[in-house]
Amino acid sequence: AFLTAHHSLVNLSNLKKGNNLLIHSASGAVGLAAIQLARSVGAKLFVTAGNPRKRTFLQAMGCHFVSDSRSERFAQEVLEATNGHGVDVILNTISADFMPANLSILKPNTGTFVDIANLYNDSTLRLDFLNRGVSYHAFDLERILRTSKVFLTDTLKDIMEMFEHNILSPLPFRTYD
Repeated sequence: AFLTAHHSLVNLSNLKKGNNLLIHSASGAVGLAAIQLARSVGAKLFVTAGNPRKRTFLQAMGCHFVSDSRSERFAQEVLEATNGHGVDVILNTISADFMPANLSILKPNTGTFVDIANLYNDSTLRLDFLNRGVSYHAFDLERILRTSKVFLTDTLKDIMEMFEHNILSPLPFRTYD
């Protein structure tokens, strides 16, 4: 989870202090890791989750903007919360069906969209959104790890240093019988 979040937010998005970041399905492992990384750089968090229990969990973690990932309503709510400016970065884990809503809130010319959900599905991605000057990234972490030992070594070193300095902490978990 931390490898995926780090690659998405640090390597691809170059997330910075003050950036608006939307994390979809933020109550999952990658989302929770992304929340910690975003807080470590001072990004402003906007998160979604698929049911009320998960949204309540995120609010209890101190996430102030929490919306429903199963409704396009999140896009309007983000625009309202940002006075129409939208977000700098989207970490996407939801269906390609929500791509138009996502892209409608991504800042033109500087926005970065990182898609970790739709790499291997059969959906067709229209590329006309690139005319807005935004960046789009999709990746297969397993493929990267197979082909780049340097990536793995460097990224794990960065992550371990963040744990050693108490910037990151282990993710919460629940055991089921």
